[in-house]
Amino acid sequence: NKATTSASQAAAAPPPSQPVNESVEPDNIPRFYRSNSQFQFEKPDEYETGSHLPYVKTVQIGSELLRNAAFNKGLAFTFQERREYNLHGLLPPIYRDLRVQSKQLMANIDRMKDPLDQYVLLMNILATNEKLFYHTLCNNLARLMPIVYTPTVGLACQKFGDIFIRPRGLYITIKDKGRIYQMLKNYPTNDVRAICFTDGERILGLGDLGAQGMGIPIGKLALYTGCAGVRPEQLLPVTIDVGCNTKSVREGEFYIGIRQTRTRGKDYDELIEEFMRACTYRWGPSVLLQFEDFGNSNAFRLLEKFKNEFCTFNDDIQGTASVALAGIYSALRVKDAPSKLADHTFVMFGAGSAGVGISNLIVSAICKESGKLPAEARKQIWLVDSRGLVFADRPSGGVTGIKEPFAHAWTGGEIKELDAIVKAVKATALMGVSGQGQTFNEATCKALFANNPRPIIFPMSNPTHKAECSAEDAFKWTNNQCIFASGSPFPRMRVQFGDQKEEVDIVPAQGNNAYIFPGVALGVIASRATRVPDDMFLLSAEVLSGLVTDDMLSKGTVYPPIREIRNVSFEIAVRVAAECYRIGIASEVEPKDIRALIQRTQYHHKHHQPYSDAAFDNLEEHFMSNDEFVQ
Repeated sequence: NKATTSASQAAAAPPPSQPVNESVEPDNIPRFYRSNSQFQFEKPDEYETGSHLPYVKTVQIGSELLRNAAFNKGLAFTFQERREYNLHGLLPPIYRDLRVQSKQLMANIDRMKDPLDQYVLLMNILATNEKLFYHTLCNNLARLMPIVYTPTVGLACQKFGDIFIRPRGLYITIKDKGRIYQMLKNYPTNDVRAICFTDGERILGLGDLGAQGMGIPIGKLALYTGCAGVRPEQLLPVTIDVGCNTKSVREGEFYIGIRQTRTRGKDYDELIEEFMRACTYRWGPSVLLQFEDFGNSNAFRLLEKFKNEFCTFNDDIQGTASVALAGIYSALRVKDAPSKLADHTFVMFGAGSAGVGISNLIVSAICKESGKLPAEARKQIWLVDSRGLVFADRPSGGVTGIKEPFAHAWTGGEIKELDAIVKAVKATALMGVSGQGQTFNEATCKALFANNPRPIIFPMSNPTHKAECSAEDAFKWTNNQCIFASGSPFPRMRVQFGDQKEEVDIVPAQGNNAYIFPGVALGVIASRATRVPDDMFLLSAEVLSGLVTDDMLSKGTVYPPIREIRNVSFEIAVRVAAECYRIGIASEVEPKDIRALIQRTQYHHKHHQPYSDAAFDNLEEHFMSNDEFVQ
């Protein structure tokens, strides 16, 4: 197990596949059920420019090894390794294993009071000692997830240029059209399995941050490994920089992107498609391409355009929907709550890509439970946008595109006040994905409580200050009877439930997408699936909710504790991989034991691999003790 660079000579492309005669296939077979032989392996002529980078596989020693984050052990290098790899004297003369190194790192984290300082420290560790970073993250997920991801990552993106030290991932701009494949060849590994990419237009609830949105793909992929064990060397964060429309960000002294307003239209679409095609030619048709924090005008449109052609999903749409549906499934099991989806009426506050994504998945769940047709199931869901209640032929307009299927017939006139909307449609569940903080007021929560003895209140917007209401207010305004979950974490609190004599200590449930997307990604990567059908997210919601025990429900939570997220991700990955094999979209040979396949795919964070192989320990004894080997 020698420490090596990950760079290697780019593999030659396999021979082109034979043309596929689509006319012989039945028209009613969805595209994602077809063989991935549809992929044309022959690269377009413009990809062959005659430039081949001289990557070679070498053994690193000395200071070069210490600068390689993937293989650096810091003080955990044994003294034998220090001798063999020319490290003696380059490190202090002590040995610290991963456990002690992690303890030291956490002591430094705890000493810091500013979350941004904690984020910077963790990112520096990620850039210098990868194993230590993931060992610490995996063993302290509940403590560190709010730093690595929301809410602190939002602040980190706003300050990304100010705190920028080392580049990570790839930066592709609108000026790079026509040479993206060649740029991907600059990335020195042939085994990328998943790419998280953003154009920075809608970073959490913070708006357009341009190239500084790179903190989101980095954070997401850190959770791929931390929550599910996806190998970090197989992950690539990417920023697609097409400009920034937030003037204060674009003109900031330390802004790291191109200083122009955002490119839209044909050039933008061609750039995204070129990027996705180049990725599949560089790393194969099973490379997972995750859309992240695209603006409402592009997110849903691009997902619909590409989901049947590439292995892709959008976490803001599908991951958010899955974790929200899992919370709803759990809520159906709460005492005195309506026990069927058919008994609920949902109000979705926020009619963008996330709100419509959640609504669509709820519709699928209703159809599966009750046998209703989608058109009938949609009548249980009402959207609310910036103009108020969405309904057919609304005089103020704005009912276009993705909202139209949920624009029902309505004779009650336009309604803008949320509490009035809840009363009018007799809502039993209220979900917020608007990015508008503190909009679920007392009147709204009490109106919901009047319709449902256990009202479902899910303010899902991120970061915390953008949440539609706080956990404390939601419980207070519903006599502690609400079923609550938020997108960002709220502090521990004491609540007296109706059937209990004393207050109990609870941690308000957090509907974190990290319950879903790492497990889905692990299952897709392990099976080498070539598509990610929508049903994977319905399946994931069922798995997640199934891991919530009655004891958890009695303590006011609809999700497993964060400390269980590795197990959650594993179970989701097993089910997702099994489904990929069942419907014929997996390109990996099907194993007898899918759980064993997932385990083999995972990264192990608990210990270092030895760089000194014990097989060579006694060479002198074996070769120098006999005269025939000595001259």
